[in-house]
Amino acid sequence: MWVVRDCTLKESFYKYCWDEELSALKQAAFDSFKIWSVPGKTKHGNEFEAMKRDKASHKLAIRRKEQNSRSEFSNCLNDALLCKDMGHFWHVWKSKFGNMSQSFVVDGFCDEQSIADTFASVFQSVCQPNSQVHHQ
Repeated sequence: MWVVRDCTLKESFYKYCWDEELSALKQAAFDSFKIWSVPGKTKHGNEFEAMKRDKASHKLAIRRKEQNSRSEFSNCLNDALLCKDMGHFWHVWKSKFGNMSQSFVVDGFCDEQSIADTFASVFQSVCQPNSQVHHQ
C-alpha cells in the first residue's frame, strides 16, 4: 500500500497506528455497507446484521490499536527515562506532542525577571501570616 504525504497536511493527520488489518476491516465494513444499501437500507435482515457486525469490528479494532499505540508510546518514554537517555526521551515526546515552545506574557511582561518580580509582589501582597506572634 502506497502512502503519498502531502506537505500541506499536519503531521497529526496521519494515523500512525493504521495497518493492513485495519485497512481490511475498513474495506469489509464498506463492502457490507454497499450490499446493505442496495435493497433500501432495511433495519433487519442478514445484510443489516452483517453491516452492523463489520462496522462494530472495525471501530473496536481502531480503539484497540489506538490504546496499544498509547501504551507503546508510554513504554517508550518510560524506557528512555529509565536508561537516562534524555535525547531519546525528548525525541519521542516531540514526535507525539510536537514542539511546544511558547512565549509567555504575564501582566504585559514577557522577560523572566519581570514576570518573577510581578509574581513576588502579588504573592507578598496577598499572603499574610495568620498571626504576627506566631510568625515572629
